[in-house]
Amino acid sequence: MNNDPNDETMDNLQETNSFWVLIFDVLYLITTRFFDLINEANNERNQLEEKMQNRTSNDSIIKLAKISKNFVVILTHINANVMALDSLKLYEHRLSTNLKFTPDESEHLNDVLVEAKQSQEMVQLYSSITDKLTNNYNNLINNNLNNVMKFLTIYSIVLTVPTIITGFYGMNVKLPFADSPFAWIITILITIFFSLLVWQILKKNNLM
Repeated sequence: MNNDPNDETMDNLQETNSFWVLIFDVLYLITTRFFDLINEANNERNQLEEKMQNRTSNDSIIKLAKISKNFVVILTHINANVMALDSLKLYEHRLSTNLKFTPDESEHLNDVLVEAKQSQEMVQLYSSITDKLTNNYNNLINNNLNNVMKFLTIYSIVLTVPTIITGFYGMNVKLPFADSPFAWIITILITIFFSLLVWQILKKNNLM
């Protein structure tokens, strides 16, 4: 029995077509799976953002940074897929190559490429939002810390005045009003006066 070379060529072509369709279908499933990962990470970010609106903590910032890292990892894989698909599409249109896709295969390739680029744009957007949120909350925590340190510094300065005055009157030396029966009242009044004076100086220089 003689085999027709044309029939053998057609069989090989069908096998090749089926192979590429299968490859593109698998790539399509893998690409669409990225959408689940992206949405999962984005939902986690939204839940964390709601909690951070009530209370911002270092632990929340660390979790947000971890989500940002997950987006970067996902984006790295998606970029690699897009580059591979673009290269395959470019390689197909080269005249020097023997790789020629059927219309059905080209359609499958385009579908995969569209999904890959959509997932790429989506993860880039979510990653950018996450990075901005992380920076904003970091700035908020730093600002709160600065306010606390400012508060403590101001009150430390104000409370230094009574310490200095009472320190003087605790010495065994001649001081004004030390022999008066109302010395302790006078000391309190002097302390209040200088404390208010320091307070006004700080307030006038916008340090409060």
